[in-house]
Order: sequence, then structure tokens, then C-alpha cells
Amino acid sequence: MKKVLVFAPPPTANGDLHVGHLAGPYLRADIYARHSRMLGNETYYVCGVDEHQSYVAFKGRQIGLDPQETADKFAAEIEQTLAAAHMQIDLMVRPTRLPHYKTFMEKVFQQLQRDGKIVEREEPCLFCDACQMYLFGAYVRGICPHCDAPSGGNSCEACGRPHEACELRHPACNICGAKPGVDKLTRFFMPLSPYEKQLREYFDTAIMSSSIRALGEQMLKDGLPEIAVTHPANWGLSAPGLTGQKIWVWFEIALWHFAATQALAETIHEPGGCERFWKGTDVEIVQFFGFDNTFFYSLFFSAVFQAMDPQICLPQVLLANEFYRLENLKFSTSRNHAIWGRELLRDQNVDLVRFYLAYSGPETEQTSFVFAEYEQTVKKELLEGVQGWLLHLGSAVSDEYSGIAPSPGVWTETTHSFYDRLNEILRKAEASYSAKEFSTQRAARLLLELAREARFFSHSESHWRRVSDRRLTRNTVIALELLAAKTLALLAAPIMPGFSACLWHDLGQTQSLQALSWPHDLEWIRPGTLISNLNRNYFELYEDVKSLSRPVAAHT
Repeated sequence: MKKVLVFAPPPTANGDLHVGHLAGPYLRADIYARHSRMLGNETYYVCGVDEHQSYVAFKGRQIGLDPQETADKFAAEIEQTLAAAHMQIDLMVRPTRLPHYKTFMEKVFQQLQRDGKIVEREEPCLFCDACQMYLFGAYVRGICPHCDAPSGGNSCEACGRPHEACELRHPACNICGAKPGVDKLTRFFMPLSPYEKQLREYFDTAIMSSSIRALGEQMLKDGLPEIAVTHPANWGLSAPGLTGQKIWVWFEIALWHFAATQALAETIHEPGGCERFWKGTDVEIVQFFGFDNTFFYSLFFSAVFQAMDPQICLPQVLLANEFYRLENLKFSTSRNHAIWGRELLRDQNVDLVRFYLAYSGPETEQTSFVFAEYEQTVKKELLEGVQGWLLHLGSAVSDEYSGIAPSPGVWTETTHSFYDRLNEILRKAEASYSAKEFSTQRAARLLLELAREARFFSHSESHWRRVSDRRLTRNTVIALELLAAKTLALLAAPIMPGFSACLWHDLGQTQSLQALSWPHDLEWIRPGTLISNLNRNYFELYEDVKSLSRPVAAHT
């Protein structure tokens, strides 16, 4: 057994989470962590809330709240949405409520200043004369200097590369729309080039999505930039050494990981504290995030960690996802083209939503939440496919065996073949949940493949029930179907925990599904076990998805 620390990015507290957010790092991290626990690992899923982004203060201006009130409002909504989606998060960390957080940030910042790893520079910046403010982050828009896509102040969602706000082409103030001027300003910068050797070695050894590796290798080839780590602002943590400036939130989030881990260590009474996780040889650290944040989580954070202490172990696994769209268009709250997570989860069975988001999630390419496809998938694959097969199996066990699991009897070529297919699905599912091949899409499709194989097998072998001399063959058929149902409950547990727990109980299994180790081999249901209620509606909260034929209006 090893310790596994799974991180999902702290969502920015400038709005609730819509379905696009949930389908990305939050559900993916939850599925990974649940599977890791089933492997017997001591696993912790850590998330939080990003309260100090410029987007929080910007949103507050729009809705008439100060930044802290804005952060409080949306942090509460974010936590409620994650809970509604049955995310099994072990610790949610809010910076403004974490003791010693500010002191820790200042201490590390000052140490890096003294070590010469953060340096003072006078560089060009954007300034809006009309608004009398320095523009960065949420306050400016323009054209990315690297890929010509529309971009915000300090990084591009399209290509994932960072840039200075003054490098934007055709910049405009997001408050008044005016074209800003260019001024000189002294800020603190962190050069990344001193860590090039360590970063190259890291990219050669870590498990990471190809999109992460490609961006990192190209930036290493082009030469690593210097990154401004302070900005003049009225919201955030004050930067030691420069009056009126705040620590850039992405530098803060890098250090947030250690503050969060220390809070976790105190919660679980880990005597080694934060270092037990970040310097332990028996610890796996896994980081999920969206592709647009690839630079920060792969290059920038790694450089910050090495600057702090070269003995820190960098995350062994980095897994990125692409953007999730709605009806093939980008989610947009301003155009009311969005579905808030809590609104969907309020009306739909949570496991159905989790399944579809895993099934259609944006792993290596942008994908889309399409209502017609959601309806078709739920009805055909889950209600008619999975539910239909379990109903048929429940009736057979009840009518032919008085609800008691039989022992396997006589085997045929067909029963041997079905057993082999179950084994193959188990192996593929194990790979789909692993770090090297992690794919919720493949895992979800394997659940459907198992149900389709079982349904086909059930109907093809149902004829033996009419042949009295082949009772032992029929016993093998039903025992194999029960084995398939048990395997389905186990394989589906990371994606559909509620469904799996109910099915597990109905199959007469008394031990906790969460406490079990992942099955490396198929495990029969013990003969004589009482099988109950397989004819129940496992998705009873499901309602007609035609009621969702148009996007739920987003509240801006």
C-alpha cells in the first residue's frame, strides 16, 4: 500500500460550477481517487477554492459585492455543487480560512527573494487612463502573441502559453473598453531558465498527457520565460517589498499545494506533516487540470517547487483534459448557454450524470454535452441495457432458484468463452483506471460492453431452462451472469458509486464495497448466497430528459 495524493485545481470563486467544469478535472480526479482507494492505497483527494484571482474582484464589481463577499458567495455554491455530484473530496481548502496561510506565503516569498530566485525588474505594463488602473488578468483582453487567438491578460486558453499583458495585440480594458497605454513598472519576476535541466529530466520521467508533454517540450526548446509574480492590485496577498502590489495568484496556487497538504496532515494526524507527502518515497502525487492551465501545473509550479527545495518530489502524474462544450458551442454564461451543475443534478439521477460526463468527457479532444445524445445514451445503454439485463437476471434467479445463487455446473464452449470475455473486460478496465492509460471514456464504455455481452449471453443461453437434463448447464449460465453482475458493480464503483453500492448489496455482498481491494481476478458469488431485489429500478430518480431540451439559463 502507498499514499496517494490527488489534486484537482481550486476553482475560481467568481461563479458556480457548470457541467463543463464538472466533466473536467473534478470528476476525473474523483474517479481516479475512488479507484485508488479500491486498490488499497491510502488515498486523499484534495481540492479547494481559488479566492484571490483577479476574476473574483472583477466579478464583484459586476454584482456589487466586495472581493471577499464575492469569494464567500461563490465558494459556498462551489462546495455545494461538488457535494451534489458526489465528489468524495477529503479536504476543501479556502485560503482566507486557513490559519497561518498568509504567513506561510510571505515566508516562502521572502526566502526566494533572499536567495535571488525572485528578482526585481522594471518592465512595460498596460495602464488604463480612463479607469486609472494597471491591467492584467481579468481586466484586459486582446490577441495572443503566440497563436493569434483571443486571450485574457496573462495566458492563452487556446495554446496554453503564458504572456505578459503588454504583449497582447489590440489590447482593450475589460472595464471601459478603452485601449490602454504602456507604462514602466517595477515588479518581482521569477526566471525559469535556471530550472531547465530539472524540468527536462522531469518531462522525461513523469507520466503525463501527450498535450502536456508537447507544450512543455516546445517551451523548453524555445527558452523558458521570466514570469511576473507580483502585480499592482487591490485584492490578494500583499507582496513583501513592494507597496500596493499583490502576489500573483498562480504563484500563490503553487504554494497552496503545500499549505493544503499541511492542513491535510494535521487533519489526519500525520506526524511527518507536509514533508511526509512531498518528500516521501512511497507517495504518489497526481495532478488533474484543464489544458489551458498546462504551463502553470507542469512548468511553472515545478520550477517554484524546485526553487523552494530541490528535495521536493514533483508530481509523478499530470493528467490534462480539453474543453467540454454544450451542444457543440462553448459554455457561455453571458449568453445563457450553460447548465449549472446543481440544477442538472437536482433533476437527474447523480449516477446517470456522472456516467454520461465520464462517457463523453473531453480527454484528448474537445467534446460536447448534447441533450439528444444524453437522452439516447441513458435510455438505450443504461435503462434498457444495464437495467433491462439485471431485471431479466433477477427474474431468472427468483423463479428458477428461489433467489439463491447456484454453483457452476457443466461448462460448454459458450460458457468458457463468456468467462474469458469477462476476464478481458476486467483487464481493460483496470488499465483504463490506471495512471498510464487513464480514460474515463474507455472505462464507461467497458461497463456498457460488459452489460451488452451479458445480455447477449443471457438470451442465447436461456433455452437451457427448458431442458430438464441440462440443469447443471443452466446453473453455470446463471452463476456466470451473477459473476458478471458482481464484476459490473466493482468496475462501475468509481464512476457510479450509488448504483454500484445498491447492486453490491442486492447481490448479497455484506462487506463494504469501498473497503474492498480491486479485483485482479474474477470473483464468484458464493453458492447459496441470497440474491434480492435485482428487479428494482436502480436509477429511480431518473426523469424524462426531454425536460432538458434546452439549456438551463445561467445566472450571471
